[in-house]
Amino acid sequence: MLTSLMMYFFDLLALRRSASELPDSGLLLSALFAIDVLLGSAVSALFGSRDGLLNALISDGLLCLGVVGLLTLRSCNQRSQRALIAMLGASALISVFAVVLALIYASLAPAPPQGALAMFFQLLILCLVVWTLAVFAHVLSDAAAWPFSVAAVAALALQGAISLSLRFFTQGIAA
Repeated sequence: MLTSLMMYFFDLLALRRSASELPDSGLLLSALFAIDVLLGSAVSALFGSRDGLLNALISDGLLCLGVVGLLTLRSCNQRSQRALIAMLGASALISVFAVVLALIYASLAPAPPQGALAMFFQLLILCLVVWTLAVFAHVLSDAAAWPFSVAAVAALALQGAISLSLRFFTQGIAA
């Protein structure tokens, strides 16, 4: 079961599978939420954030609210649990790639990379962000029955709103 689920998420990252193929399981959703929060906080900690767990909790919570809200507006709220399972599972797997990238970056210490090597790491991080947006757009496209371009704009708007809200919450708490 776990192996087939992992293979599903690898296929989802390649945009070959859809969220409708997943089981509609609250337990799986809860487990993936917890895993993604833990991996997200690990990535944040490895890249130097001191509020990694809080950031990951807020980010994933807002992702869940945003997806449920979008699909409810589209009258597809019965698909929201599977869409969230797909998005959180894909996010967790991409976070594993980010952890590996952060560990490689940290292994170059005590001096952080400079010049072309630093630019290479920044490009890899940008690729992970774009890849995440593409997967989220793919899932939203399937769940909301939108064209990919509309789902891509929705995924970008959702991630932008999460980033702005995260900045507001963390700066408000720090003040």
